[in-house]
Amino acid sequence: MKLRENKFKKFSVSLLILLMLISLFFTSDESTSKIYAYENDGDFTPSPAPVIGEVFTGTWCGHCPYALGALEIIQLTRFDRDVFFYLAYHYNDSMATSEGSERMNFYKVRGVPSLVIGGTSNPAHDRDDAEIAAIGYGNAIDEVIKKKNYIAQIALSGSLENNEFTVKVLSKEDFGKRNINMIAVLYEDYVNFEGPNGENFHRYVVRNMPYGGNGRGLKLKKDQVYEETRKFVISTKAKELVGLVVFLQNMDTKEIVGSGVYRFATKPDAIFYWGDNPKTGAINATTCKNYLTLKVKDAKDLKEVFLQVKLNNEFFDIIDAKICPEVGKDNANLVIDQSRGEVRCTFKEGINGNKQLFSVGVKFKKESDKLKFQLRKFVATDSSGNQIPFIVLDINFVCYLKISQNKYDVDNNLSVNNDDLTVVINCFGAFRKDKDFDKRCDFNKDSRIDINDLTELIANLEN
Repeated sequence: MKLRENKFKKFSVSLLILLMLISLFFTSDESTSKIYAYENDGDFTPSPAPVIGEVFTGTWCGHCPYALGALEIIQLTRFDRDVFFYLAYHYNDSMATSEGSERMNFYKVRGVPSLVIGGTSNPAHDRDDAEIAAIGYGNAIDEVIKKKNYIAQIALSGSLENNEFTVKVLSKEDFGKRNINMIAVLYEDYVNFEGPNGENFHRYVVRNMPYGGNGRGLKLKKDQVYEETRKFVISTKAKELVGLVVFLQNMDTKEIVGSGVYRFATKPDAIFYWGDNPKTGAINATTCKNYLTLKVKDAKDLKEVFLQVKLNNEFFDIIDAKICPEVGKDNANLVIDQSRGEVRCTFKEGINGNKQLFSVGVKFKKESDKLKFQLRKFVATDSSGNQIPFIVLDINFVCYLKISQNKYDVDNNLSVNNDDLTVVINCFGAFRKDKDFDKRCDFNKDSRIDINDLTELIANLEN
């Protein structure tokens, strides 16, 4: 009898331990949810509700960078992130997720690149020209924006310190018999990975989908609120580049009928760019030595910038770099490695606002209509050593260099120096019909070579 009692006690203790372990397992992913009636004075501030684009891509796909470049051009020039926002699902590469495959199967995507807008539109991709593709994509996005009909508002908040987010969905009408699912996506922006297709910075990469690729069902009546706080797992050092997108989708028609976008960043983006303005398209330069200036807009406590340019010895060499006068030599430490194309600039005081930071001296060797000056690596950090949120206009697929012949390099030796000065002096004073007239030295095209041409050349001699 005692033997049976001991066995029963051991069984009871084992069962209790098992139940406790099961309880811990299910509560480890802490998630609390509730549905309640919305009060007009309730705490509900809608997040931006853009049209959602879902692009399917892979770092092995040679055509994908142009499609992704087109989407960047669209956000920079036509629809900002509060109007149109896209997510990148990677397929068959190191950034791929099982949920991304679920989304591909849901849309029956058969190839990449492929863009689905608002769940229903899948425009054709104009290959290998980001500017042309941006026109086609942009027009398709515009059509979806015009037809946009969201049945709910979404409010998002969260903390990367606690690895949790809160989502509130306020219904504007009864969901009724519609098969509505809520889909959540955690993404990371500017993932630095050099793929076989030449792309180095990957935008809005899908990292985790807490409810899976097809989301979870949601039924609400008009003016009801669904609220949930949920823990999540994401591993990255670039916390300021992580964001959350939650959208509602009719699983029968595939139409997206609600969205919300939330960025965990505590600072606005600092925009880094080359040339006169942050823009897309051509940046003009000439053969021989040029200085490309890296500028920043809307910086907040910028302490250090590190970049590495992908070298192309057929078209250019990196010669040197210098601090811009706005920053001042005494306020920055600049280190350059020409052989690796690396520049590191550290500022004594954090940079704020809009500034010209430093210039890279580049010798271009031949003319080109669309030359890439591509970044392999880019990191910007604040005074605490944390990576700051940024946008960088890489001279790659979004913008490019248009290299023309330097008219002051009259002897074609890829330098504007005393040798060119000698050529001008030898024909100084000559008119167009004179035997020693050299039209290459008539810089202002007034049919004579005089002090004006000489002065112009001296002003453009390389430092």
